[in-house]
Amino acid sequence: MRQGQSQNMRQRAQPAAHVQLRLSEPQRRRQQSEQRSAWRDHRASGSFTNRNWNQRGGYRGYRIPDRYYRDNYGEN
Repeated sequence: MRQGQSQNMRQRAQPAAHVQLRLSEPQRRRQQSEQRSAWRDHRASGSFTNRNWNQRGGYRGYRIPDRYYRDNYGEN
């Protein structure tokens, strides 16, 4: 037996880890409902969304120094 064939046979003998189990329709619906509920609960926590701009950190932009601006972009 050639090396390529024996390696191929070994790969077939091992179960694939990425194979998903098929869910029945009621199971799939239940799972989707649970996922939506978990997402809603996460979004409704309000830890970030109910704060104003300054409480969230505001804008901490960088100001280009005047000399650098003049040297690279001109006076105006």
